[in-house]
Amino acid sequence: MKSTYLVLWSVLCGWTFAQTPRLVLYEEFTGENCPPCASTNPALNALLASPTNTPKVQAIKWQVPIPSAPSNTWSLYKTNQVEIDWRWKSLASGGYGYTPAINSAPSSKIDGREATVFGAASGHPANLNSNVIATAQSYTSAFSVTMNRAWDPSGSAVNLTVNIQASANFNAVGNLVFRTVMIERVIDFSVAPGTNGEKHFEDIAIKSFPTLQSGVAMASNWTIGQTQTFTLNCPIPSYCRKKEEIAFVGFIQDDGNQQVAQCVRADRQALLYDAKAVAARVEPVCSSTLAPLVYIQNNGLNSITNMTLTP
Repeated sequence: MKSTYLVLWSVLCGWTFAQTPRLVLYEEFTGENCPPCASTNPALNALLASPTNTPKVQAIKWQVPIPSAPSNTWSLYKTNQVEIDWRWKSLASGGYGYTPAINSAPSSKIDGREATVFGAASGHPANLNSNVIATAQSYTSAFSVTMNRAWDPSGSAVNLTVNIQASANFNAVGNLVFRTVMIERVIDFSVAPGTNGEKHFEDIAIKSFPTLQSGVAMASNWTIGQTQTFTLNCPIPSYCRKKEEIAFVGFIQDDGNQQVAQCVRADRQALLYDAKAVAARVEPVCSSTLAPLVYIQNNGLNSITNMTLTP
């Protein structure tokens, strides 16, 4: 009988150790016209950026129109409105249909679930702490995922290669989808895009590939060692503020129960060639002969030895 228990214990331990450590996905639903969001986000950003928590959690911030939508067409909500509306709205309103529903800001989901599941007092970001993050991260995953990025030679797109491998058997409740979201790690405006005065933003969702709604389909049932590899070409949207702040967050989500099985990130990467126009002047003003001055800053990794300026 002891031998039987020993064998069973070995099997169970082997199953546990086969699981992969989890990167937690923290989704915040915040708003540019939301006064409590402006007061909550600085502390939230500091918590997520702490060296203790960075290896455990990755955030995606969705700028929802709660209590109202900003009027500026260049606002974070207006430039990515279709995706944001789908992510936070109910099924009846044409959205993803998170349950419980997103009906206030700021609010959150941790791996597609309520923050209270992991020990938070509520889903309000002010109640997120390092213990909640550690608890969520302690649940291992049946998947290991890598995401490698490379700039297109033109610097106008990023090519991603995603490798997924099952480290344990997995049976999805519904459709299993891999979603890829392009974020800007840091955005600083000189003028607030909304009415709450907030000018500094972090981990903002700006575009998804191929689409947020469909993602990349995965098999519903996985066995240990099973793999899937795919590539994505991700053009940079025209409203991106700084290319050097672009990063990517990928996650496996079971749309049957909305739970996220694993998350992965591909962080910022400098471009090889990146000329930033800092300022321009024309001197003298009152003259038939003009001497334009253009100030360029090299943000890239390589030296710029020549360039063409088209006025």
